[in-house]
Amino acid sequence: MAKKYTKKTAVQVKAEIKALEAIKPKVPHHSGFGDDNYAKIDAEVAVLREDLDEDAIYSRYEGEDPDAEPPPELDCALHARRWMDGEEDEGLAEGWKPAAGIK
Repeated sequence: MAKKYTKKTAVQVKAEIKALEAIKPKVPHHSGFGDDNYAKIDAEVAVLREDLDEDAIYSRYEGEDPDAEPPPELDCALHARRWMDGEEDEGLAEGWKPAAGIK
């Protein structure tokens, strides 16, 4: 039997946006791989604020060259969409705590 997902409410989405905005300054701007962590968080916030569907996410973050490596922001944006759709239980800001040095 397929798992039933419960879409996040507007209150939950607003709370998650606030949590992401609060943790962003505590996260290193760039990862050890050189990825722009702030751009990743901004992508998550954009999905939450604009309620972007997968097509809009791919249009915004995939880029022009289909053979190019997709930017890291794409995975973060898709993760935010899955969270909104109830496919992921852990909050997005919670996932940034290790990078911010928060246990």
